[in-house]
Amino acid sequence: RLEHPQDLPAVFLEGYVYAIAGISSLPKSDSAMRDLLREFYLKEGAHFAKRLRGSFTLFILEEKGFSLVTDQTCSRPVYVFQSLPVIAWSPEILPLVTTFKDRLTLNLRNVGQVLCSEFSFLDDTLFNEILFLRPGGIFSYVQGETKRNSYFRFRYDEDHDVSGPMAGKKIGQKLNQRLSEVI
Repeated sequence: RLEHPQDLPAVFLEGYVYAIAGISSLPKSDSAMRDLLREFYLKEGAHFAKRLRGSFTLFILEEKGFSLVTDQTCSRPVYVFQSLPVIAWSPEILPLVTTFKDRLTLNLRNVGQVLCSEFSFLDDTLFNEILFLRPGGIFSYVQGETKRNSYFRFRYDEDHDVSGPMAGKKIGQKLNQRLSEVI
């Protein structure tokens, strides 16, 4: 609960965090966790989320706006409707579609992808006004403007020296390495 303007920025955690890089033990209470997350945010901005391991969405409230941040696996999806001056978000797209159906326009560049694969490989949905935050995504609204950013991207390292049976082994090693970094 925010009682005073000096409480801003405020960081709200939906979900759970089981580890924080650089911290040996997690705070015992929700308020201590909020204070720690706020401290990290003040020092590092929303990119502090790269320190966190868990399943979460962060809502960061500031005096002049807010940010939504997804974890590195996007285990808790976030869909954002934006048609200024209205911004709304949900873990599912359907409530946004039904609530704002009269304001939605079809995103023609995604229709083919969604019809063929039931998924969009872009950071978009079937509607121009609804976006999907990808893993490690940040959506910000500050002083009337929206911005999308990322603190995490899956990396792809090309190795031209591997072929045949070695390729499977190498892929397994790389996958295990990346998963251990994320989890």
